[in-house]
Amino acid sequence: MNKKPGAADVDLFAYSVLDSTNDEAKRLAGLGRRGPLAVWTAEQPGGRGRSGRGWTGPRGNLMVSLLLRPDRTPAEAGTMALVAGLAVADCARQWGTDARIKWPNDVVLEDAKLAGILVEAGSKGGRLDWVVVGIGLNLAKAPTLDRPTACIGSHVPVETALEQVVEAVLQRYREWLDGGFAAVREEWLGRAAWLGRTVRVGEGQGAIEGLMRTVDADGSLVVDDATGVERRLTAGEVFALEV
Repeated sequence: MNKKPGAADVDLFAYSVLDSTNDEAKRLAGLGRRGPLAVWTAEQPGGRGRSGRGWTGPRGNLMVSLLLRPDRTPAEAGTMALVAGLAVADCARQWGTDARIKWPNDVVLEDAKLAGILVEAGSKGGRLDWVVVGIGLNLAKAPTLDRPTACIGSHVPVETALEQVVEAVLQRYREWLDGGFAAVREEWLGRAAWLGRTVRVGEGQGAIEGLMRTVDADGSLVVDDATGVERRLTAGEVFALEV
């Protein structure tokens, strides 16, 4: 491991191979590191996404986690995934890609997964002690998953993506500190995937199907179900059902 100044004057902990950048960032939080800091690895064989799904990160893609110390309540941490998704979409636009944000924690390109975001948090005394924002972004390679995947392309070097993504996340994080998700909600909706389309949220008997209407200021997904009843959801996998 080597430690050196990183993007946006953030300390960068750089590795050749690391099972999980989120786990390393949480370890550093436990050691009292204040942040903001970034943990990056060139290869991540044991990464994970939301709900414990595996997220293998091959060389040529971007795997990075940021350790942040916001003075906020634990309930507010969940919207950081939305904020980070907007930051990644910001970068993708700079690279000539019309990426969209899939609620609550993915970035997609033409409905194929481009990036996944995993936010984990620890609290103390009713306040957040730390937040770790993990980002896996397909740059050179689109990994094989149980759903379509996409990549930016090898024309964007990992080092460039690392610097720009970290800076973009920190910029959106500062906006979030000032005004919560509400501060960036209109921009988020402008980049959102599947607004106005019929979607299914969840799987099995508990799944909800309906029109994806909006995302509220608190980060809740608003769906009008098949009977016209408004449903507000705070978690769940979203699947598009029509083009």
